[in-house]
Amino acid sequence: MMSYDSIRSFAERVTSELDKVDIAIMNAGVAFATYATSIYGWERTLQVNTISTTLLALLLLPKLRASSSTDHKSTLEFISSGLHSLVKWTDEEKAAKQPLDLFNQKQTFSPNKQYASSKLFFMCALSHIAKLAEAPGTNEPEVYVTSVCPGLTQSNLARDALRWWLMPLFWIAGFLFMRTAEQGARTYVSGATLEHRGHGQFWQHDKIKPYVRGYYIAATCIDISQYCPIVEWRGGTTAVGKGVV
Repeated sequence: MMSYDSIRSFAERVTSELDKVDIAIMNAGVAFATYATSIYGWERTLQVNTISTTLLALLLLPKLRASSSTDHKSTLEFISSGLHSLVKWTDEEKAAKQPLDLFNQKQTFSPNKQYASSKLFFMCALSHIAKLAEAPGTNEPEVYVTSVCPGLTQSNLARDALRWWLMPLFWIAGFLFMRTAEQGARTYVSGATLEHRGHGQFWQHDKIKPYVRGYYIAATCIDISQYCPIVEWRGGTTAVGKGVV
């Protein structure tokens, strides 16, 4: 997810080597403790959780659409986080015309806030991706697009932030409060079965929850056409995520 070439290569393999794709789960996610950028100049959390995830989703949509039929529609599921609705932005961040650029700066980097904001940026993209998956001129999805949150789950997501002296506390907290990976994965399964009810929605704790639809963003959406490569869409050429993150 740090390489556009790798993302394109994977999407091309999916398209050419698989007969059909019933469900695609966008599970890649990172949480870094220190600031660093990808080869494209993006802070790594934004690169993986927001930009590259958007790119991969749009590259896979044509295959998912082709795999759908009148009897069965494919599903594109994103693993998000409930933290996106809890993150607090400053007045400057709320007023920024290009908040993605603002959060790409080293001086604004804060690990927890960066992770939550990367999920907020992506949730702003969710509505747009869901709309692209609908039949032209209608609200009828040709591919179901949904997002889910597995909750606090035992995983290696925070491995970059953990220090040796924090590990015992993390293990205790994991045992007492976190779901196992298997329990968290059940949310993936239940979310993937929502079909029309979950299209363009956010699924958490076995309920469809309201999510932030550009609440902090003045224009309610962000144009990231300048941030990603060009992809083919519906037989023509369009910029990735044009109109939103």
